[in-house]
Order: sequence, then structure tokens, then C-alpha cells
Amino acid sequence: MLIWKQALENDVSSTVRKWLFKTGSLSAHLQLLGPFTVDVLFEGYWDNAMEKHGNSIFAPYPFQHTTLWVRRVRLMVNAEPVVYASTFLDKKDITGEWKAVAALSSTPLASLVFRQGVLREAFAVSTIPSSHFLITGFSKKALPAVNTPQSDGLAEDYWVRRSVFYKNTSPLVLFECFLPSFWSIDEKD
Repeated sequence: MLIWKQALENDVSSTVRKWLFKTGSLSAHLQLLGPFTVDVLFEGYWDNAMEKHGNSIFAPYPFQHTTLWVRRVRLMVNAEPVVYASTFLDKKDITGEWKAVAALSSTPLASLVFRQGVLREAFAVSTIPSSHFLITGFSKKALPAVNTPQSDGLAEDYWVRRSVFYKNTSPLVLFECFLPSFWSIDEKD
């Protein structure tokens, strides 16, 4: 089970701390680092998601259904993947409150969530192993596995932040996993 925190210990670098808790649109911040694109890896329904992973990543945000709608993208800077972002919605909300998410294609999610009437909770952050489904894909049947850059051998964990947005009472849960390549791009700037 992942341990989500809303603050980090002092031994975490200021660069990591800055990016994990940076407010506003991550896409807009990434655009300042170089040419930016959104590469859509998967959009569709994921059966039995809550049964497989509900307590480990979604708690305390229970969805009403075990089937979720998922949008999985790779955020690219200078044609290099730097963040994997996964959006989860209850299946009723992809045709209701959040139906515009299904039409985003390669448009950043920020175009929908930073609008009047959408509330964002405080960030929660954690680390996940490189083998976690938020990095590799959800299951070989449901989503294609994605080749990820290997860590430099110093650490196998990736930083991830979780945001929960509400439109009325309908939650949209977003996970942004920072890849090792991100930290090297940020160091250049």
C-alpha cells in the first residue's frame, strides 16, 4: 500500500519538493522547459480497477463503480518522456460531469480542470517502484505496457503526486509520475 503525504521530510531536495508541490498546470510549467507534447497511450474503460487497486492508490476516494474510465498519457519535453499521467473517473462521470475528458485527445487535461467550478484538493505525494502499474501499465489485457527509461541504478522509486479535482461532487483523480529523465531536463534549466 502506498503512503501518501502532504508534506515531505527535510532530506528531500528542494528541486523535488518544488516540482511535487508546484501549483497550477504541470503542462504549462513543462512548456517552459522546451517543446512540449502530450502522447496519448490509452483512453477507455478499465474493468475491476477498484477490486485490483482501489485501496492501494485511490483511498480515501472511493468510486461508485469497480469499472473506471482511464486516460493514460506521456508528457514529453524535447521529444523525451518526462511524466506519465493517469486520469481516473467513475464510469458514470465520463458521460456526465466529466464527459469533455473523453474528447481531449492530445490536449492537456489542464484545459478542463483549471476552470471556474472545478475544485482541487491539496496534493498528496508518494514514491512508487518502477514496476508499479502507474509506470508500466495497468494489465497486459487492459493497457499496453510502456517502455520506461530505467533509473540510473541509484534508485528504483519514482516520485508521484496525486491530485483530486471535483466538478460538483464528481471526483477526477490524477496521478503524475515523474520519470528520471524529467530531473535531468529540469537541471539544465
